[in-house]
Order: sequence, then C-alpha cells, then structure tokens
Amino acid sequence: MRIYCSRCHTVEYTATITATDPGAAEFEPGSLSSTTVFSDCLLVRVGMERGDIVLADTAAEIVYRIALEADAAITVIDGFAHCSAAWTAVREYPPSPAIETDALSHLAKRLREDGIHVHLVPFGWSKSWDADPLDDPGSQHVIDLAIGNEAVVWSAADIGGWNSHCGLLFRP
Repeated sequence: MRIYCSRCHTVEYTATITATDPGAAEFEPGSLSSTTVFSDCLLVRVGMERGDIVLADTAAEIVYRIALEADAAITVIDGFAHCSAAWTAVREYPPSPAIETDALSHLAKRLREDGIHVHLVPFGWSKSWDADPLDDPGSQHVIDLAIGNEAVVWSAADIGGWNSHCGLLFRP
C-alpha cells in the first residue's frame, strides 16, 4: 500500500467515465460529470494491492496522525490500483475493486471513529482532478506500507525543494 497525503487549499474532482467493473462504488443518480469541491482539506490517495486490507488499521493510525497535524476541515480519501515491484508469481492478479473498496471503507470508518471528517471518493471510476496544495514544509507525505514491514513515511519537510522539483505527490 502506498499513501500520498497532500494538505490543500482546495481539491475538486469530476467523474468522467462510468465504472465498468461491477465491484466499483456507486454514485448517486445525476452526480456523474458533476464536480465535487472541498476547501481546507487533506487529500489522501491510497494505492492498493490485493491483500492490503490487512494494512488498513496501520494506515488509519498513520493518516490519523497526519490529519491531526494538518488540522484540515475534511479528509478526502481516494483509492487507486497500485502495482509495486514487490509483486511475485503469488500476487499475479490485479487488485479486485471489491477488496479495495472494503479496505478504503475500513480506513474511512476508523478515521470517522477517531473524530476525523471524511469524504470517501467512489472507487473504480475515472476522474479528473484539480488541487491547490499548500507549499509549506511537511504539507505532503508519502507512506509505504507492506505486510510484515515497518511503515516508511517520507515528507516534503525532510527533502528541501520537493514540492517545486517533483510536483504534487498525489499524482501517481
């Protein structure tokens, strides 16, 4: 699992293409092609692989700490399929939307239980994004989680000029 956290002034997304997989999350009628906008938010993009549901509690603990530090009005969570170099013959199949949706729902549920206001973006839909991220040190983080390994957290505060040289961290 790889998590990209970006503290943003604004974030907006528009579903552009209907999901073709039956396991994809459902939008309310009439919301396709309408833009959803958030201000003063923490954007959390979660790259998922099959089996990552076991990492959801650890992810929730880390994102909770970042959300508290960010002090944003809302945390926007978006999931996407992430294929890492760690895939082996045992993990040869692409992620299942139903499994990833469960992991994302579990992450959102845990954050809500801890008092974080959360919006869970529907999984499995093509979306266009626009964001206005903060340019402060520590406003962006990358977290790598793997089963059986300790979490690795990278922050823009740790690497000078990361924001300006590498662009937004939430674009996989």
